[in-house]
Amino acid sequence: MLNEIRELEEQRQIYRLGGGLDAIGKQHEKGKLTARERMERFFDPGTFHELELWTLPLRTGFEIDDRFNPADAVVIGYGKVEGRTVMAYAQDFTVLTGSQSAGQINKLTKVMETAVEMMIPYVSMVDSSGIRLQDAMGEPGPRSP
Repeated sequence: MLNEIRELEEQRQIYRLGGGLDAIGKQHEKGKLTARERMERFFDPGTFHELELWTLPLRTGFEIDDRFNPADAVVIGYGKVEGRTVMAYAQDFTVLTGSQSAGQINKLTKVMETAVEMMIPYVSMVDSSGIRLQDAMGEPGPRSP
């Protein structure tokens, strides 16, 4: 059992790196924080709880499917801001330039709907190149070798 817990924690750490150390370095070189860094700074210390870390993008049939894209390029969760519960999302530019997909939109909608149901605020931290075209293109043609 302890081995399984250790393996799960190792996987969690990999997912929390988003696009990886190189992508994080590029983000920092531009003077930008990562999505998780923005969330940690926004919420009161120690109160942020990430949801749906394990989400992966829907399969599109395009080459993008061959890449590891943790959390589908968006971090969602809740925490306290000056003691008040707040829902939030932050697009993760280190993963596919934070581009929006059908799966990501589902996660964003979850944040908004949960906040409305709970009658609490939600905050959007946008850092995206726009819509992920592969999601909108329909059936792909033959793949290149």
